[in-house]
Amino acid sequence: MDSDDDDDNWEEPMGDGQDVMCLFCDSSFQTTCALWEHCKVTHQFDITHVKQKFRLDFYGYIRMINFIRAE
Repeated sequence: MDSDDDDDNWEEPMGDGQDVMCLFCDSSFQTTCALWEHCKVTHQFDITHVKQKFRLDFYGYIRMINFIRAE
């Protein structure tokens, strides 16, 4: 198993009841899995496909997320 697979399956524990905000709309979710499923279905944005297509490492992934949030 490679580390990209581990990253896709890893879910950060959400402390203090913090929700995860959608990158494209005002929706919020309790887990990152729910967020990425919403993005795939609602916004046609598949994070796993994008990471693989552009061969993003951890830092590239973070930079992409920050870029999308800034737009």
